[in-house]
Amino acid sequence: MIGSLQRESGNPYQPQEGCLKLDADHTKTREPRRVYFGREVKEILERLARVRHISPKFVFTYKGSPVKSIKTALGTALEKAKIKDFRLHDLRHTFVTNARKAGVDRTVIMKLTGPRTLSMFTRYNSVDQADPRQALKLIRRTSAAGRRIRLLQYYCRSKKGVGNISEPLKSLAPRVGLEPTT
Repeated sequence: MIGSLQRESGNPYQPQEGCLKLDADHTKTREPRRVYFGREVKEILERLARVRHISPKFVFTYKGSPVKSIKTALGTALEKAKIKDFRLHDLRHTFVTNARKAGVDRTVIMKLTGPRTLSMFTRYNSVDQADPRQALKLIRRTSAAGRRIRLLQYYCRSKKGVGNISEPLKSLAPRVGLEPTT
């Protein structure tokens, strides 16, 4: 995608749509794409446009000339910021993972980031130790069994120290649909 932005001809910047519009001739997949950006990027582009002309041929410029290598520019920036062990694609991995954790649908994430296959999406998505815990919380919160468990816990707490749980279970079972074990 970065290479696509460097090669784009015409003016790809579409501020009213909040995106950069790429023609099929200027993308790796040979399909037209829109690269959407948030409020922060829009504000930066608007600020830059007040200071200098945004080139219709290149999105990334330095002193009026096209940036020839994003990797070189990124390397210099990382060096100045004293950041080590970082690759440009780390940004894509981070975005995909954070978008998934925020609940954005997988197909929307794929549309935003470019992978056309599930295997490529999976490559960019990272599952960490917090994910299974979060999944269990969601299941517990949304499932019928989770609601029954919470209702049972509330019932037992409201009886203040009920020692024998079988009595509350017997009275609660018909109301919440618990089946007795045999």
